[in-house]
Amino acid sequence: MALLLSAQAASQNPTPGIHSAGELHVVEGKYDLAAALADEDVVALTRIPPGCIIVDARLEMDDLDTGTALVGDLALMEMGAVAALANSELIKDSDLGQAAGVARMDNLDAARRAVLEVAVDKERYVVYHVTTAPGTGAATGRIKASVFFRGKEYGE
Repeated sequence: MALLLSAQAASQNPTPGIHSAGELHVVEGKYDLAAALADEDVVALTRIPPGCIIVDARLEMDDLDTGTALVGDLALMEMGAVAALANSELIKDSDLGQAAGVARMDNLDAARRAVLEVAVDKERYVVYHVTTAPGTGAATGRIKASVFFRGKEYGE
């Protein structure tokens, strides 16, 4: 297990600020592999600011598994943590890295809504978490995430 940081996640630049509840913002992060992914690896792709609610997410991946085993989640992780938050999956159990492609945020169940539809007063990472390692992992390739969010409204 390793924690891998993209330039956007590791950067000292602040995440985009939210100015009003009606504005939609996006953050993007990309990570170019230098070695094959392993089981339980966490790739921090970007960060979202405090006080926001995620409304959509997009995951792009190259073919990172010459077999058909790689499975992972696009999720949230607290700053300083080493594992994704429980029930924070924006895209859950994705096999996208087996053959490359693009995926959008999937249907949220009640447990995930309870985590994702609540704004918190701290910055968080958006991470790709490997839940099943590739059979034969590619040593190069890209993982990219785009996350759309808005400021919290009264009562959220």
